[in-house]
Amino acid sequence: MILVLQSILGFIIVLGVLVTIHEFGHFAMAKLFKFPVEVFSIGFGPRVWGFHRRETDYRLSWIPLGGYVKVMGLGLDESDLISRETPDAVPRVPGHRGKRFVIFMAGPAINALFALVFASLSFMLGIQVPAILDQPVRLGYVDPAGPAAQAGIRAGDELTSVAGRPLPNWQAFSDTVLISGGETVEVGIRRDGQVLHVPVHVEKKGKYLLGNIGVYPLERAVIERVTPASPADKGGLRGGDIIVAVNGKPVGIINAVIEAVRAAPGRAVSVEVMRGGERLRIELTPALVDGAGQIGVMFRNEAMIMKKYPFVASVRHGFDTCVDGATLSYRFLKKLLSGKGSIRQVSGPIDMARFSGEAIQEGLSYFVWLLGMVSLQLAIFNFLPIPLLDGGHLFILGIEAVRRRDLSVELKFRLLQTGFMILASLFVMVLVFDVLKLL
Repeated sequence: MILVLQSILGFIIVLGVLVTIHEFGHFAMAKLFKFPVEVFSIGFGPRVWGFHRRETDYRLSWIPLGGYVKVMGLGLDESDLISRETPDAVPRVPGHRGKRFVIFMAGPAINALFALVFASLSFMLGIQVPAILDQPVRLGYVDPAGPAAQAGIRAGDELTSVAGRPLPNWQAFSDTVLISGGETVEVGIRRDGQVLHVPVHVEKKGKYLLGNIGVYPLERAVIERVTPASPADKGGLRGGDIIVAVNGKPVGIINAVIEAVRAAPGRAVSVEVMRGGERLRIELTPALVDGAGQIGVMFRNEAMIMKKYPFVASVRHGFDTCVDGATLSYRFLKKLLSGKGSIRQVSGPIDMARFSGEAIQEGLSYFVWLLGMVSLQLAIFNFLPIPLLDGGHLFILGIEAVRRRDLSVELKFRLLQTGFMILASLFVMVLVFDVLKLL
């Protein structure tokens, strides 16, 4: 129950902060260019609370899934659909086209700026990440039933490239493989001083259908926690134990232990552990859970590093993080539009609430980092050339600049309606998949 409340609170804070920042960008530029602003709304729908100052009604509205500003002289925008005004009710003499361009650009631009601010701040506060992410892609374990093993890749190999992209570290490997599900890619392997290239079919795995080829880094099987009343607890395993063998076979890494246990549900196994410098042998019987053996332990991620930097270095790392995030988003959108990606990989409000709750539990620096990454995605999304989004307005302004004449109000209104239908359909699809991920 506490996690649910944290998730709801985190989601409200994330959305509220980022939407306010986005709309303030439009608002500030409109004020700078002396465009009257009728409404500054956080949320859509009927007004819940607010106040008037000069010509502007600052309000909170019932549907907390966005916001808008109604700027006179900007022409048709989402506020006209929300208010259900007819095209004839909108002034036909908009403001200067260049100024309108800057006003529309300001929303996603300020989200991109604050993505950098939040990412940099998270590095100044200090954020812990797995050390393996910055290390070369040397394989400690290869799933014998996975695509990589079927292609001849084995433990001890170092992966140098995937789909023609160099792999300086595990982070680059993860970014490339996760969005390549269902594709066959060429993987570069360094083995015994030689570089080989083999085709590997990337399988789709998990509720997000993320790409996976079944390779893992070298991680010792150190037990973090033992579930009470589980086979591990009854057998005498403890937190801090290091599993080194199962049934006499060395299994020095986490994935090898998991595979050995999964293959023995309901059968007695002998587990050898190191405890305080002493090697112990423990007999236990894995329980049958979802068709596989489990003993009820959680393994520790041993290698974590603290990334905490002074101001200038934090900004540099924040900038690199935003560039990497934007590049990955572009690659994902490209695959999604080509039919190679999956809409299940898009996170909706339920996913966002869960991520927000988890970030709150992890601490302030993680929550600030989440704010930065969501702000970046909000900027990218709003730059898409879909009518109703800022990118759609910018696209229309570009057409008008080429024509040297504005499109008719009636045509713009129809385009906005079309954009609304596209976005509403997309929202429903993402929400449905969000629910399915919970099942």
